[in-house]
Amino acid sequence: MSQFLTIAALATAGIVFLGCGGDDNNCGSACAVISSCTTQSTQSCLDQCQGDYNEASDFSSACAKAVDNLAACVGGLTCEELDAWFEEVPADSYPCRAEEIAIDEC
Repeated sequence: MSQFLTIAALATAGIVFLGCGGDDNNCGSACAVISSCTTQSTQSCLDQCQGDYNEASDFSSACAKAVDNLAACVGGLTCEELDAWFEEVPADSYPCRAEEIAIDEC
């Protein structure tokens, strides 16, 4: 799985995060932060996020949980922390790093 770096790359490019669409996941909170801190629209963020969540769910429930945990983490970031997450700075302790590592293990 291409991990949530897909989201980071898309967010950096002006796209990003999982979608709620009635699903019980943290896409809404992640997209609220992303859309308020970037030029990414809430809807495109939700569409991407839901797609990532669905892809992870097709792989395994553990991967879906990992994607959801990353969305929850991102949903609690400030704009400054979101920038650090996008940039992966500092490399050994950027925000939500542990959640990205869990996705890498899928």
